[in-house]
Amino acid sequence: MRKQIKAFLVVVITVILFSQKLYAQPLHFIAYGDTRRDMETMEKTQVKHNAIARVIRDLDPDFILFSGDMIYYHEFENFLTVITNNYEDKMIPLYPVIGNHELMFGEKVDTFIKDLREKIDAINKPGEPAPSHTKLLKEIELLRGKLYKEIDSIMEAKLKKRSRQVLCEEICDTLNPAYISYLKELLCETADEQSWYSFVKEADRVKIKFIALNSSLPDDEEQFQWFLAELKQFRGPKIIFEHYPPYSIGHHGCTDLLNSKSKAARFRDRYTKGF
Repeated sequence: MRKQIKAFLVVVITVILFSQKLYAQPLHFIAYGDTRRDMETMEKTQVKHNAIARVIRDLDPDFILFSGDMIYYHEFENFLTVITNNYEDKMIPLYPVIGNHELMFGEKVDTFIKDLREKIDAINKPGEPAPSHTKLLKEIELLRGKLYKEIDSIMEAKLKKRSRQVLCEEICDTLNPAYISYLKELLCETADEQSWYSFVKEADRVKIKFIALNSSLPDDEEQFQWFLAELKQFRGPKIIFEHYPPYSIGHHGCTDLLNSKSKAARFRDRYTKGF
């Protein structure tokens, strides 16, 4: 009798262990962003991104979190070509959030960027004399200051509308519907001008909520209240991703976070209180 019980227990334990291996699945995802080109060097747009995307494609993750700054300025066609060529046929979902560079728009911004590009082209021109370089560098710095000031002056309501337009029109309405349907479904469930969303994935039978935020809208009450509700409603582990990080060890990020009036600092001060 004892031998039968022992044999039965061995079988039960074996079945349990096998079931855990069979049904407990790990979750593999990759997070990256800032695929925009550097305007100073005038590198070819999205070339580095394509190289990175090829590596990600070979790794074949379950999905990708994209932390914003897809483009420098009006280069969505090139960005989406990289997505199509590397992720579409393997059906690797890409979940994007809005960065500040997606929100560079308006007639004055267009003019400033056109002038900047002309001056950068001139300074990169072979044989340009040193005195001319010095003058151009000063003009470039002055123009850059005017550009950033103009971008900072764009009303939050316009940024909110443009953010939704980027996700729905520039991305969802352009990519193959069979591929991008997962993101369309998420956005269809949100308000008309919403550019933040959440989704749930499962790893080892544990549900994890991913919360995508628009850090370029630090003062938007609708997003903030939605965020607090998301934290309260879901009891399991949560992963929050956005463009401006709450903390940074890099020079660029630290500069923004040290300026209490910057969007990055205002976003950090408001949202980190939630968790």
